[in-house]
Amino acid sequence: MSIRAAKRPDTPIPIVGEAVGSPVGGFWSRLLVGNTPPSTPPSAPTAAPSISSLVLGSREEVPTTPAPTPATPAPSKDAGAVPTLIGFFPSHLYELPECALMTFRQANDTVQISDFPRRVMVKDAVIGTPAAVDAVAWSEMEAPEGAVGHVFSFSNEGRAVCKVEATLRNGTLERVAVVQANYSPLLVAAGFVPPSSLLVYNKPKAHLASLRALHADLATDDELGYVPTSELVVTKAVARLALDADEGAKGDAARRDWKTTRAFLCELSTCAADCVDQYARVEVDRTKAHELRAELETWRRHVA
Repeated sequence: MSIRAAKRPDTPIPIVGEAVGSPVGGFWSRLLVGNTPPSTPPSAPTAAPSISSLVLGSREEVPTTPAPTPATPAPSKDAGAVPTLIGFFPSHLYELPECALMTFRQANDTVQISDFPRRVMVKDAVIGTPAAVDAVAWSEMEAPEGAVGHVFSFSNEGRAVCKVEATLRNGTLERVAVVQANYSPLLVAAGFVPPSSLLVYNKPKAHLASLRALHADLATDDELGYVPTSELVVTKAVARLALDADEGAKGDAARRDWKTTRAFLCELSTCAADCVDQYARVEVDRTKAHELRAELETWRRHVA
């Protein structure tokens, strides 16, 4: 989830993190253990902001009477410079109060994210896909011997958003997978949905540890970059979701393990957001786009 490449304007930042390749067993293998991939359409995400480039016109003032042009010094080479950040996530453009979770993808072009007091551009920008969630339901999932498996299905207004698969052993998470409702190996391979529609953490604790280490390194190594396409963030709305599970021993176990799984998602969110913010500060300083600094971390009021 880190890169080591000089951050020059002509050097793109590649997707950071593990790429999603063909699944084990090929494209026609079963995705969910003991479950069928969701067939209902995903919840309509909270509208992401438009960050398409703007064409700014210019006006020339023509003097009413001819006048000799006085000799003027040559303008500074930095006058009117347009900062171009690389692999930057413009978090200040997103409205998150109605959002419960957000995954990420990386664009392959240059977009404009500000026009006042000057234009600011981003090359290979990170785009967020926010989604609202108003319910979470539980079902059992097959698991290896000695472990237990759960599927926590997120929905919004009755429409599937994603499924969180959790495998635990003695109350400790062994594996977590977040599968968006629009995920399909073939659609990912064809480029119709982003690789982040499937996020798998086979060693949850180790993944969190690597993010914390990366956060520390980002503060000291200006050749490191971070693109959160292998992570997600959740908002404080997730903590308010009550699990819909059966009564009895199995339901009680599901509610207990849901709390463990939710805690991991919140911790993952915090670690990923910390890395996003740290890298953003580095890019703002590198490009001298200081007008962005005041709003860099406003999204953290909502992100868990």
